[in-house]
Amino acid sequence: MMAKNKTVRLGDPPTENKRPESLFVLTVLLFFAGRGAGKMLISICPQWSGTVDTAVIHLCTAAVMIPYTLTTLIRRDMLLRDRRNTGEMVFFFITALAVILAADSLISLLARLWGGGAAAGFGDASGMSAAATAGYPVRMFAVYAVCVPVTEELVFRGVFFIGIRCRYSFVTAALLSSVLFALMHGIGLAAAAALVTGIVLCYVYEKTGHLIVPVLVHAANNIIALIVMK
Repeated sequence: MMAKNKTVRLGDPPTENKRPESLFVLTVLLFFAGRGAGKMLISICPQWSGTVDTAVIHLCTAAVMIPYTLTTLIRRDMLLRDRRNTGEMVFFFITALAVILAADSLISLLARLWGGGAAAGFGDASGMSAAATAGYPVRMFAVYAVCVPVTEELVFRGVFFIGIRCRYSFVTAALLSSVLFALMHGIGLAAAAALVTGIVLCYVYEKTGHLIVPVLVHAANNIIALIVMK
């Protein structure tokens, strides 16, 4: 009799699993395909260029990635890795959000001290800007508070982090997936802010086992950035 595959539980050592390389390659290809579709749509509809072009790209990416990643994670039993009570989930949500906001503030402060100007924070790294959000507040809220967090958490924590975590330690999986997350958000200080955010979100997912918690932390961080930009 063949033994059933065991789901990776929180704090467990890495387990042997099917090689995730093909999954990673397909995920990356679809991710860039979604972004490419958004850019093509903007070229076809030039009235969308300018303040909403980044939002269009995010929406197209979400349309491609959300169905694919959800299906993949559910089929591989990777969506819910453990079950924690609501109190623990709230604790990790509040703690993670506080750490991310503190790190963003510290990075911005260091940028002002060293560079004499304001730093590009994680909100700017996601493509948010005061000009874009001011013109279309409701649409931008929907994009950056819903579409972006769901898409990026499914891809970077759901697929990349857990795919690596099935074979390697938490530290290795968190660092590698967070570096990819940072590279997708720009360079310099924006990447540094995204790197810290990525590591914190990996830790939250590791501790809670629910992808909804990092999604909510990510969404709350973006909402705060939108409010501050106003």
